Amino acid sequence: MTSLEWRDLWALYCPEQSRDELDKCAWLQAVPVEWPPEDSSPVEVSDWLAQLYRVCAEEWHRKALGQFFTPPAVARFMAGLSLPLDSGAHVVEPGAGAGSLIAALAERIVRERRCAKWRVTAFETDSALRPVLALALGYARHWSSKWSVQFEFEIRPQDFILANTSLMRPAPLFELAGEREWPCLVIANPPYFKIPKTDPRAAIMAEVVHGQPNIYALFMAAAAKLLQSDGQLIFITPRSFCSGPYFRQFRKWFFKTVALERVHVFESRREAFARDEVLQENLILVARKTPAPLDFVQISSSHGAHDLAQSESRRVPLGDVLNLASPEAVLSIPTGPADDMVRETFSRWPERLHTLGLEISTGPIVPFRTGALVSAGSDSTTAPVVWVQHVGRMAVTWPLLRLSKPQWIHVKRDTHRLLLPNANYVLVRRFSAKEDNSRITAAPYLKGSLPTEFLGVENHVNYIHRPGGSLSEIEVVGLAAFLNSRWVDSYFRLSSGNTQVSATELRSLPLPALDAIRRIGNGLMPSSDISPVALINQVVGEALGLPPDSPNGNGGHMPKIEEAKDLLKALGLLPAQRNELAALTLLALANLAGADPWRKAQRRSIRIHDMIVFIEQNYHRRYAENTRETFRRQVLHQFEQACIVDRNPDDPELATNSPRTHYALSEAVLPLVQNYGTKTGRRYLEQFTAERGALIEMYTARGHTLRFLLRQARVRAGVYPDRPRGRGR
Repeated sequence: MTSLEWRDLWALYCPEQSRDELDKCAWLQAVPVEWPPEDSSPVEVSDWLAQLYRVCAEEWHRKALGQFFTPPAVARFMAGLSLPLDSGAHVVEPGAGAGSLIAALAERIVRERRCAKWRVTAFETDSALRPVLALALGYARHWSSKWSVQFEFEIRPQDFILANTSLMRPAPLFELAGEREWPCLVIANPPYFKIPKTDPRAAIMAEVVHGQPNIYALFMAAAAKLLQSDGQLIFITPRSFCSGPYFRQFRKWFFKTVALERVHVFESRREAFARDEVLQENLILVARKTPAPLDFVQISSSHGAHDLAQSESRRVPLGDVLNLASPEAVLSIPTGPADDMVRETFSRWPERLHTLGLEISTGPIVPFRTGALVSAGSDSTTAPVVWVQHVGRMAVTWPLLRLSKPQWIHVKRDTHRLLLPNANYVLVRRFSAKEDNSRITAAPYLKGSLPTEFLGVENHVNYIHRPGGSLSEIEVVGLAAFLNSRWVDSYFRLSSGNTQVSATELRSLPLPALDAIRRIGNGLMPSSDISPVALINQVVGEALGLPPDSPNGNGGHMPKIEEAKDLLKALGLLPAQRNELAALTLLALANLAGADPWRKAQRRSIRIHDMIVFIEQNYHRRYAENTRETFRRQVLHQFEQACIVDRNPDDPELATNSPRTHYALSEAVLPLVQNYGTKTGRRYLEQFTAERGALIEMYTARGHTLRFLLRQARVRAGVYPDRPRGRGR
């Protein structure tokens, strides 16, 4: 079929469709036809067309429309979650794209041999994509007919919500409900982008809108309205709707309209839509339109799309997942025993910020609303301004030399309302970057840390304080450490798929008693010379009686990576050598997986190839073989200079670029790594730092000696002649 033109394929697969859209689709007409083999499956053809469009379409165009195409494995997995379809079934796809979900359903229907006739209404607003959709669905129909399955489809070039406006509102008194077409299944990978509250779609769905809505949630609500009784919806969406105030109204309405059946979580933020380089926490949600909620929910998880076939589901009581009677109606998703342990632990703590006499507020300085911010100041007429960039884990770093934002504010009558007394606070970032391994970042600010009367806090930072009183230094350090701990992060990720940490969520966070928080502070305060990041989990775990080696929680969180970065910082490496790649390299050298305690670190010799394999298997980060030079030049060379690794410890004469070149943790650094996060580890660090100069000399001398001895041994063995070194022979 490779000799055919697009119009020939159109006539073969879409004879009833108008050819105007095909003729007007300039990008498709410019692409040579290399149609897949005749025996290709509908999903293969749909995906081939999707990638064709993806290569040709401008990236800004796809992002503006929220187009992220469903990978074949995900499409087939979603199709497999639907109830069996009977003959005559009507399916709706609200944002059909290249038709992969419908193609996957077609494959399932043929495989089950239960449904002899079904039809689809597919909505797609992008005129540049509709010809691709028509060809994909036309091929699926052609393929289905070979198996005696009648498949009909209609492509509607309209917005899903606007096209169904009349169906979204109560029916007129004398209108017959039976005249409406209620689908038995709505399956979708909806677009993801925010719209203003003035958007007509937000007005139509006003009952679920709060703040600035995201279009995907409106698609979910509209699908729930359109479903017939006992109908089913299957959506793949971001996790952001699971918690937070902006989706509260939506959650309460949605889960009263449909009964939650199943949730599948993708642990990696990168893998589900890796081809589109989407960094987003995603889930697949299955719900049914029934009058009463189900007693249990099926929960499953996979790292990404590639291991979906290995995922196993478990039944969890609905009450452990969703409580509509609570003010927030948060959707919490425990994927395994580690999450159950975290949930059970937090359920024992009755305290909240308000019961401890504390409050959390948002920084009052909104930059565009005040002209008092300045880029320089040092006397009593100015006060420092803390931005989100200043707040790190357990540390406020101010000022920042390379921060382009103004870091001072004038102190005058009209700015007093924007300033805080220079007192003890816990500062918490309101946002975290999607690539961060920790969702919550908190730092203690101690009174007098900055020598000014007032303190400015910008609007992207929350601060915890005691109204009518003050937090003690021990309480500030203890509470900040608790918020930064892996247990809080795991608990938070049970429900949150947001990069935003709202004050509302922190107000509802279960907390241990104030005495326990003070014990945490006491455990860290005497160790001001020790990196508090290194000790957080040890001290918090001891103070609260929590298991020290808890496995990673939900969401692909990797505390080991953050801890490895902190260890490299303590070892004195520059920022470029304590990034994620460097941290993963250190962990591979130490043979430490995410759930392994540091005390299990080993000294072993491995090649860069082995490091790449180890990192992918244990931390799900993929590096191509051609990045070996990046490992060597940007990480291992610096590790070697800092006495962290030995290159070719048993064969120093090997060339650096030899395929047999290998690396091992140095004998001097191994006990330091094994005792990371403990006071013993600090003593090893001090010893290592004090002896680094002597170690460098010793390793250099030992390297020369070993090379000399190996060379002499090879000469005696006749491996190569002992010729003099120089330009001539």
